[in-house]
Amino acid sequence: MQYPLNVYLLRHAEKPNSDKDPNLSKRGMMRALGLTTILPILSDYDYIFACKSSTKSDRPLQTIDPTAKLLSMKINDNYADDEYKDLVKHIFEKEKYHNKKLLICWHHGTIPKLLEHFHSETPYNPKWPEDVFDRIIKLQFDEHGTTMMVNLPQCLLFGDSKS
Repeated sequence: MQYPLNVYLLRHAEKPNSDKDPNLSKRGMMRALGLTTILPILSDYDYIFACKSSTKSDRPLQTIDPTAKLLSMKINDNYADDEYKDLVKHIFEKEKYHNKKLLICWHHGTIPKLLEHFHSETPYNPKWPEDVFDRIIKLQFDEHGTTMMVNLPQCLLFGDSKS
């Protein structure tokens, strides 16, 4: 297997109070725009992924789209939320991702499982909390696939965690 150099993983930004609305809330839109100020500083990404939009949620794509546009990069949104195993397999099997820096925006419900398939621990076990939108999880891989996980605060909006 081949491993990326780094994976930066984040949950989509805030959602509205209604579960029937697939879009970001106003606060979520503010976070998505704010991410354009910090994500490019963290790394010069080679590839960007977001889980596929559905009738229930377009939020991961909406969250990462402003950053992708700023960086003039295409978003790979070929994998649905529950296809996280397929995404990781794809990344590990394709040579083009070897030693590359990846940015991934996903749904919180499957992020712990996604991290598990990346051979990493999760900062929120077994469930990612419903109210946590302000984290970036950085995975660093060595040549053997061993990962080191760093839980980074975004510090973008009022009320975000400082640590």
